[in-house]
Amino acid sequence: MLHHGRWAEPLIENDGSRVWVPPGCILYHHKTPHIHDCLWNRSLTIRGDDSAHQLFQALLTSLDVGAVDSNWNNIGENITVFTNGSRISFVWDEFLNSGPTLDMKRAGSVRDYLQSLAVERYDDHYEISMNSAGLVALERSHRPHLIRLTEHDTGRGDPPFTISMPLEVYPMMIEDWPSTWRHNNMSIEHKIMFTQAEVLFNLLCSNTVDRASNESGAYCCSPHVNSTWVQKSLIWAGTYMAVCLVLLPVSLWAKLCRSLSLTSLPTSAPSQIVGALATLWLAAIYCYVADRTMYFEKTPKVVNMGMFLSMLAIALVVGLATLQSAHSPKIEHRKHAVATTVPRLVLLSRPQTEEWKGWMQIVILLYHYFGMSKVLWVYQFVRLLVASYLFMTGYGHTMYFLTSNDFSLRRVVNVTLRTNMLNILLAFVMGTQYDLYYFPALSTLWFLIIWITIPRATSAGAQMSRVIMQIIASAAVVSVVITHGHTAQGWLAEIDSLGLHILKIETHEFLFRFRLDAYIVFAGILAALVCSKCRYDGTRLHDMTLAWSRSMATLVLLVSISIIALYVVFCWQFKDKYSYNRWHPFISPWPVMAYAILRNSTGRLRAYHSRLFAWFGRCSLETFVLQFHIWLAADSRGLLRLGLANVLLHTYRIKWSFLYDLVDFAIISALFLWVSNSTAGAVPTLTRIFIRDDLDEAVLGRDLEHESQATTLPKNSGKIGLRARVFISLIALWILNAAWYWLT
Repeated sequence: MLHHGRWAEPLIENDGSRVWVPPGCILYHHKTPHIHDCLWNRSLTIRGDDSAHQLFQALLTSLDVGAVDSNWNNIGENITVFTNGSRISFVWDEFLNSGPTLDMKRAGSVRDYLQSLAVERYDDHYEISMNSAGLVALERSHRPHLIRLTEHDTGRGDPPFTISMPLEVYPMMIEDWPSTWRHNNMSIEHKIMFTQAEVLFNLLCSNTVDRASNESGAYCCSPHVNSTWVQKSLIWAGTYMAVCLVLLPVSLWAKLCRSLSLTSLPTSAPSQIVGALATLWLAAIYCYVADRTMYFEKTPKVVNMGMFLSMLAIALVVGLATLQSAHSPKIEHRKHAVATTVPRLVLLSRPQTEEWKGWMQIVILLYHYFGMSKVLWVYQFVRLLVASYLFMTGYGHTMYFLTSNDFSLRRVVNVTLRTNMLNILLAFVMGTQYDLYYFPALSTLWFLIIWITIPRATSAGAQMSRVIMQIIASAAVVSVVITHGHTAQGWLAEIDSLGLHILKIETHEFLFRFRLDAYIVFAGILAALVCSKCRYDGTRLHDMTLAWSRSMATLVLLVSISIIALYVVFCWQFKDKYSYNRWHPFISPWPVMAYAILRNSTGRLRAYHSRLFAWFGRCSLETFVLQFHIWLAADSRGLLRLGLANVLLHTYRIKWSFLYDLVDFAIISALFLWVSNSTAGAVPTLTRIFIRDDLDEAVLGRDLEHESQATTLPKNSGKIGLRARVFISLIALWILNAAWYWLT
């Protein structure tokens, strides 16, 4: 960090926004309270000319904006500031001729040392010498605490010492960004000075980095945090099991399955179990190696609107190039026909919803990768995409319950296990919290709300008023919960204080995300009710033919287009994301439903879907969870890199580092998508094994929200019932969770 680094800048547009990238790590952004804690009982002196004076002001601004005095702009004056138990000084020394302000290379007797403490009472003294000619050095002088002075005088303690280190990155920042140097007054732009201050704080304040950031190993100079006993056990056990699963003969697996009474499974089940378990564990181990070790580099995100839009355009072109027809319908064109005949396709069919989820997932991945949350209109658009996911969750689960009348425990376990298996495993292996991967938790909670809301023993022909009343009651309960969110936080805090270690989540963050999309799911439920009512009125859902009059169809399309246009205009009125978030729960259902209508407005639109987007949709849950560790880094706060650019830049001085960043991006992305797709096939297999479903006949697919038939299984399929398996699994998870907290 002191000797190498480079500026990462947008590849397409050059708007002056650059981020300093040390080799292999990320600069940690220290907040003012952290800096105060770090510099307490420390002394810092900056010696030099105008550039040193600018660094001095940048340090004071980071400490406390109110401490910066306009009188300190006078050039040539020495300045000393005492703040929060620390001393920060500036010494004007244009040519760096004078010696250091504190000489601690050798302390004599205890008496001499005590006399020096009367003058300088700080444990550590740091001195930075720098001028416009590029001469930069950092010197640290350390003295032991008073309690150890006698030990030092008798030769048993550590003597005071002085370390001098060159800060080669300071002149390198200016050399690689020459436009920031002002030739008229021999000064540097403020953006450089604040980056230099950030480098200094990373060097001095590594002890203030929070544990979660230390565990990622992504931040410069942060102390290494060893893996916990639980993590090591899981990693070694997973590696051993994955190797054994691959090497174990399939015939032995067949005998094992018979001994476990898995006789209802087909003969190919053992090999599928082997492959699924090995795939899941290897994916978890790859996440650990990528995001918890130093084998991969981690770099900061760079806000890059040009690359974001370019990647979206490429994805759109490829997606349109992979269009295909679901049923190859024949569409009749009649000049004088009053009604238009459309193909017999279900509204929001599985290929269509997979496509919808797929292109949204591409946008969300690129949104996270390029740090576009700082751009308001992109943030608003992505918030709408998350709402669309939850709309499909409400629609799909409700349609399943209405058409199958399956409210069984098997269905609940099927959905919750399929949704949460990967993120629960990663929470233990990576040392994260369950709600870090917030969407599986959010989706699970909404599934349970829907499961409670929809009346039992219902059918598509059930009394509509009863269903609507229960939906209204459910929405009212949700409104009360989000209105009194502080009460729910208090209850969860009380439960956590009991030391039961049942579940630990960031309640404030989770309730915030729950509140943002509090009503879009109910819009999906109502949409499913409308479609089920059409079936009850005599038209089968999967063979439904819509024959709208031209006037009615035109009116509905115009209303949908108007809703989307009004939403866009309304979003432009907001100045920040916080004011938008207050309105989002109430306005998001309208453009989402308008898009669903437009997507199904013609027979041709219903008939065709993009294979590329549908492929992404089938593994959208896995890509969302795994992106935190094997596409992004530091639990999504940075980017994962192989380090090609840094090697070529620092070893061979090749300046075209962005080309190698693209190579890094391509390799990391290919591995990420391959692991996500493999995991998306492994998790449903393990879910079916757990609930003992026939692997060939189970209806469970990768898109849990759009099943249309219940899963069937002989009642006496195993010695241990499903309830017992669920109970044993929950107890095992609780023991593992408690062991995690007791042993860390």
